[in-house]
Amino acid sequence: MGAFLALSGIAPDGLLVPALALAGTFMGVSSCNIWAMTQTLAGREVVGRWTGVQNFVGNFAGIVAPMLTGFLLDRTGHFYWAFFITTAVVWLGAISWVFIVGPIEPVEWTPHPKVA
Repeated sequence: MGAFLALSGIAPDGLLVPALALAGTFMGVSSCNIWAMTQTLAGREVVGRWTGVQNFVGNFAGIVAPMLTGFLLDRTGHFYWAFFITTAVVWLGAISWVFIVGPIEPVEWTPHPKVA
């Protein structure tokens, strides 16, 4: 998705729509398991809270992205920077999954008793 978003920012007119279509396709492929991963990571104790925070962040992005895109379009006259920033956010998210989230397994929320 990140590669095709980056291509969309610099693509000639003939490749813009195919690049956006492929970015959307890979977004669908990568996002189909997001809620399942959330439920697995959070576990049944806190899945509601975890999902709520994740949904808040997604909705917050839905507020910020159009405002930022409009601001950048007004200042520069083209969408290049909006595509570039979106591409950077996508790559940051992918790298975060690899280096921060790690394996998809339930987080242990209850502390283990200390052994003497």
